[in-house]
Amino acid sequence: MKTRKLLLVLILGLVGFGANAQTFAPTGATWTYSQWHFMSPLIDTFKIRSVGDTIIQSKQCKILLKNEIGCDLREPKEFMYSDSGKVFFYDTSRHSFQMLYNFMQMLGIHLLSILGIFLAMIPLL
Repeated sequence: MKTRKLLLVLILGLVGFGANAQTFAPTGATWTYSQWHFMSPLIDTFKIRSVGDTIIQSKQCKILLKNEIGCDLREPKEFMYSDSGKVFFYDTSRHSFQMLYNFMQMLGIHLLSILGIFLAMIPLL
């Protein structure tokens, strides 16, 4: 859950608000958001910073640093890239890129989503 919210915040930088051509996660960009703890009144503030570029499997990736590890237990360093309206993240356990978002998805088509070890068909309205 935290990962999806975290990455949604990142994607807002990709989509922009009416901008047609915006660079995904330019170096130096920072995203800040607040989130409640599960079953707790405590609220934490999280930050994600774009700190540079690297190449993984011939893909020009952005290096994103989170200020802490969330409940998803993913490392604080993420590698992401965008291509043709899609955003991918590098899954270190699988040693491959996984699609996070597809902004070009057509209405009425189902999206196959991997949720942990479970597969779920999610209909898009």
